Amino acid sequence: MPRKQPSATSLPREKREEKSVKKEPDVDQKEEAHILKHPSKKPRKTEPYEEKIHDKEPNIVKEEHSQGKDLKVEKDEQKKTQEDQDNQVRVNRAPVLTLWVAVVAQKEGYQFEEGLTYGKHIAGVYAHSKGQRLGLIEAKGARTRKKRPAERFEVFGTRVPVRMTSAGLRLALQNDKPIPSRTVKSYLLRKFGTDYDRVKEAMATLACKYSPDEIGKVGYILYEKFRPQVHPGSRGWGAKGVLDLNYISALAREAEFKRNKIK
Repeated sequence: MPRKQPSATSLPREKREEKSVKKEPDVDQKEEAHILKHPSKKPRKTEPYEEKIHDKEPNIVKEEHSQGKDLKVEKDEQKKTQEDQDNQVRVNRAPVLTLWVAVVAQKEGYQFEEGLTYGKHIAGVYAHSKGQRLGLIEAKGARTRKKRPAERFEVFGTRVPVRMTSAGLRLALQNDKPIPSRTVKSYLLRKFGTDYDRVKEAMATLACKYSPDEIGKVGYILYEKFRPQVHPGSRGWGAKGVLDLNYISALAREAEFKRNKIK
């Protein structure tokens, strides 16, 4: 006779409870069954939770926006401050005047190498005159030694003694001898260092805003505006100050605005 299967009531209590509890399929099994039943449908993707700005409280959104704006403003100010510092060169006045005269002379029609010697001559004359006025340089009597005749050219609003060299350059004189332009260039490179090209470019931009006739008349006036500020009197003699390239650029924009306004 076939053996009877034990009834549910005849099983021990633990077995009956285990059998009565149905095992729920896990999420993966449900998803797999859904795909098999509906092959045309793709499984649903569970997107990661992303906090949306409209889910936040209005005051929180406003505060975060304000903080982001303040941070951007702070970064812009830091960048501008760094740029301003990069455009400030510490140097004394003599090389500034020397280079500016050379740039102006080039605008007036001279070669830049010639202008370097004119700048050296004019800066030397102005420094010597100021030194005597401050009592730092003693006035010397007139020399009796006869000098060779020299031509005088109008440069930077003043007449500069020059002499033609065998190379065809009209160089300014110092102690009755032509000033070598290469020594002036070396002098400026030592004083300005890596800022030499930037300073020269800023000065050339300013000079180009004037005609050759105008720049000679206003050259020294412009120099008085942008030259490094130092202490007055003997305390500022030979002292370094700040040459602001941003201010030179501002003078160039002002000159261009006035020229366009006249037109």
